[in-house]
Amino acid sequence: MKLTLPCKRFLSVANVVAKSIAPKDTISQTLIKIDENSNKLIIQHRGSTSFFKGSVPISDFETDNSDVRQWSVDGAQLKVILSVIPKDEENIEIETSEDNKLFIIKLSNSKLKLPVFETTENIYNENVSVLGTVSAHEFLSNLQNLIKLTVTDEVAADHGISCLHIFGTKNNLTMMSTNTVALVEKKFNIEDVENDFTVLIKAPQAALLHSNHFNADDIVSLYGSETTFGYIDPLGTLCLVNKPNNEPIAYEHLKNIVGSEEQVMIDTAQFKYAIDASAKLSTESTELNLIFNNNGKVVIENLNNDQIEVPALGQVANTKMSMIKETLSILCSSVLQNKFYMNWTGNSGARMLQLQLLNSDNEVDENTFICITTNDK
Repeated sequence: MKLTLPCKRFLSVANVVAKSIAPKDTISQTLIKIDENSNKLIIQHRGSTSFFKGSVPISDFETDNSDVRQWSVDGAQLKVILSVIPKDEENIEIETSEDNKLFIIKLSNSKLKLPVFETTENIYNENVSVLGTVSAHEFLSNLQNLIKLTVTDEVAADHGISCLHIFGTKNNLTMMSTNTVALVEKKFNIEDVENDFTVLIKAPQAALLHSNHFNADDIVSLYGSETTFGYIDPLGTLCLVNKPNNEPIAYEHLKNIVGSEEQVMIDTAQFKYAIDASAKLSTESTELNLIFNNNGKVVIENLNNDQIEVPALGQVANTKMSMIKETLSILCSSVLQNKFYMNWTGNSGARMLQLQLLNSDNEVDENTFICITTNDK
């Protein structure tokens, strides 16, 4: 058997599929097969937490006496081979060795060998349906930002805090994540939703979905089944990750708890600098203090009493808050932008703060909800 493929398309599709191949995954199978009906080479991989499948049009195909059209290959070696194939190759030629134990991949100036396993099993194809269509940029950027807040500790594996929450309704796609100290919810437009849906996915699987490349104006169709969630990318590659059995977290009541008796406006860039600098100056401490003295500034203070002032516009009572610095750093690097309001009620004891994002016209972003609890007793 010998076939010719367009190299650029082969690399684009195969590299997406290969991202789902994990080196220590005990349940892993990479399959290559020829679909003569569509004249395409199918590349697919099933792991313990994902299923990726793509296709490449065949430019030329020479058959032999064998009726074999499907092969199980070494996925780890495939990833290595993909990393060394030059991107400027026009075509790539693949043929089987005489004993059918190797794929010989021929390039203009090299031959690469991909082991073929003797036993080939069919990979079960997921029966998925369309959940809706969204902006790829909004979906992936929010996916990337919110997974930073999910808890990855093993002790939380069976709890909803270890998952990114995704809720689909007729007009809105809502994403939420929390680490029990802070919670972030983002809403944006979704279309073509026939039935409301709720999806929870673990951070590693969410990161796998985010790892693919889309153009800024691409629209992505979301797909799902009882056990999987994902999308089809612009090249037609189906990218699915497993859904855990965790129950979603009830959090809507928090929106009624946050207070707004006190409010200041803070510039995100200056606030982030102060948080990061204070954290570096006191690496052993997990907390930072925020001190408001009604002088138009907030003082960021660490355990060593290093202090950095940041403008905080607004008239508020003298207040000192203890905050978890890691959570503040995550919020600064992922969701806070431009300027934001910090709102709270009460000047002592444990409090829940609301952070409201502001656009360039200092208008509140109504599609974002952020709350964070202080570490005060």
